Amino acid sequence: MRAYPGRVMSEQPSASPSREPRSRQGGGRGRGRSAGKPRSGQDGPAGKPRPSVPDGPEVLALRQRLEHVMLRDRTRLGRRLDGLRRTPDPQQRASAIEKLTGEVAAAEARIGARRGGVPTITYPDLPVSARRDDIAAAIREHQVVVVAGETGSGKTTQLPKILLELGRGITGQIGHTQPRRIAARAVADRVAEELGVDLGDAVGFQVRFTDHSGDRTLLKVMTDGILLAEIQNDPLLERYDTIV
Repeated sequence: MRAYPGRVMSEQPSASPSREPRSRQGGGRGRGRSAGKPRSGQDGPAGKPRPSVPDGPEVLALRQRLEHVMLRDRTRLGRRLDGLRRTPDPQQRASAIEKLTGEVAAAEARIGARRGGVPTITYPDLPVSARRDDIAAAIREHQVVVVAGETGSGKTTQLPKILLELGRGITGQIGHTQPRRIAARAVADRVAEELGVDLGDAVGFQVRFTDHSGDRTLLKVMTDGILLAEIQNDPLLERYDTIV
């Protein structure tokens, strides 16, 4: 025996039991793939690859149009366009392209309505309002921006308006989180009043059991719990283009 601080080790290595290789042929319970089962991404027992049809001019044009729709529509319709690559039948492909063309047009109409629904933006005399040009420049140049200011400087109510003026809230909502339900409702009321819009239209809010927002909502004020719950069904938060 050889002594070490805090433990004792033996000079003789422990013998491991010998194992015979298990055959994967015959009726054994090995983990090998059955002879007639196709691999993932292949059709039939012969392993014939699935057909892949290249994008034609119509599909390429639709993909370009998707760059100007909402984030959720972009992802959803993009997957539908990817599915066309597995549709070699000309008639089925033409029918699918016709349906997708209509859906892309509807998505373009939705984002056009959102652009037309941006209210006139004015700013009260607050410290954040005086620095809105600097804040807007930082938001344009960086993906994450931290704004620090004293209580009452206007961070909560003026930052969403700066984002709207930058064109945010069009391809997705501006998500504005608050820790409490009362705070979420109060912030939404205040911003809607300053913008001169009805609560639930361009500015809405959502708390537990209450949702005053819709498809035309550009800014949605909500509790942290609402946003965390949405992550379960929307891990990438494609409903939003900006989170405050």
